[in-house]
Order: sequence, then C-alpha cells, then structure tokens
Amino acid sequence: MYNPNTHTPTTIKTKIHILSATLLAIFFILPMNGQVRLPRLKSDGIVLQRDAELKTWGWASPGESITLEFMGTRYSTTADASGEWLVKLPPVPAGEPYTMTIEATNKLTINDIPIGDVWLCSGLITGDSGPGVKSRPGRLGLRWGQIAGCWRN
Repeated sequence: MYNPNTHTPTTIKTKIHILSATLLAIFFILPMNGQVRLPRLKSDGIVLQRDAELKTWGWASPGESITLEFMGTRYSTTADASGEWLVKLPPVPAGEPYTMTIEATNKLTINDIPIGDVWLCSGLITGDSGPGVKSRPGRLGLRWGQIAGCWRN
C-alpha cells in the first residue's frame, strides 16, 4: 500500500542523488581498470593478407600504452581519448604460422596466424561441421570460417 509519508520529495531527491553518484563512480572507475580488447574477428587462426599493410586495432583505456609484437618486431602506440588504438604493420610475404602478442594492462596472444591471400565469399556451403575457422587438410592449406548472426564490438 502506498504511504505518502515515506515518499516525500526529500527522500526521492536523496535517492536520485545516491543513484547519480553511484553511476558517476562506475563511469569513472571502469575506464581506469579497462583492458586492451580486440575485435572478435582478430582471434586464433585469422588469415592476414600477404604483401599488404596490416592494420591491427582495438580498444583500451584512454591514454593507455599498447605494445604489439609480431614476427620478432615490437610496435608501440597509445589509445586515443575514446580508447581506440591502431598499429600499422609493414607488408609481409606469405608464410605461417605466426603469433601476435598485444600488451597493455593485460596481455593478449593470437596464435596460428598464416599470411596469405584472403578471399571473402558468401553463400551456402553444404557439409559444414559447424561455425568457426578450420583448416582443411589436403586442400592446399585453405581455411574457411563461418560468421553467423550480427557481429558487434
């Protein structure tokens, strides 16, 4: 039952102030504890295009330093005011397998990265055994992946 004495304008304002202060605290604390993140497509088994500039991007806390190591070379960048970062790697000839490590407040490793030709195709493939990136032995090292649904960052 509603009791008008417990919902005075003063108690409602107090609750709004407490809620606002809590939300502001969360808003300011989360970026300080942010970790470097990558898009979902940047994962183990990703194929990168040969002989082309390779762009690797992601998110971190604003102003956070990011170090990326690939093929024995270290690259550094800093996340911008919105937390986005980008590293451009020089063209690489075809080869495999490579590992990429990205470090900030946390460390991410992407394994089994071949460099070759990337083709984007669409349509129905029968005989699939499910989504994901898989090697197809005996087929010239072809890899295929299935992306289902809507991908969001």
